Amino acid sequence: MKLIPIVSQENAHLFCTTPGGSPFTWNENLDADHAVATGLIRMGKRVSLLSLSDSPQLREVGLQDMTDSLGTEIRLSAVAIGTPDGVVKEVISIPQSPRGRDFTRIPVGRPHKLTLNYVNDDLKSGGVPFDLKIAGEIFLDTGEAELHAGHTHVPNSEYVVIGYTLDAQRINSNRRPASPGAFGG
Repeated sequence: MKLIPIVSQENAHLFCTTPGGSPFTWNENLDADHAVATGLIRMGKRVSLLSLSDSPQLREVGLQDMTDSLGTEIRLSAVAIGTPDGVVKEVISIPQSPRGRDFTRIPVGRPHKLTLNYVNDDLKSGGVPFDLKIAGEIFLDTGEAELHAGHTHVPNSEYVVIGYTLDAQRINSNRRPASPGAFGG
């Protein structure tokens, strides 16, 4: 199931904002009957992606539960350019290059940890080229994530990289369909 961070009053401080101070959001469908407000997570904030994407509607129908984790294919999908206080000026999609925007396993250490070291010098904001450098980590089992944008800024402006979105999945290997006759049934 696609991971969709859900913006609420309780977690709005974790997301980028509009000039008026409210979260910069758009609607995304959880399923055919339910849509939620989602947004760009702020750089430098340690978040639980599983908690941010937790939906009472999906829990009720058994599509989410407390034993969910993140799938291993996680990619940086977009970044927000804006003011240092988190106000969005522009959202830039990350090109779907064969490599580079993917989180990868580290060869030693915690097996559920993925890291990202993304560098791209071909992006433009308002026609102005800039170098993008993002580093971060995600723990698949807990959903904890934190990304940082290094010293990335748009030349000749006050704008910096302030937020991001990811392509990620919630998974659960504990959910298996019951087979006829299982457990004596």
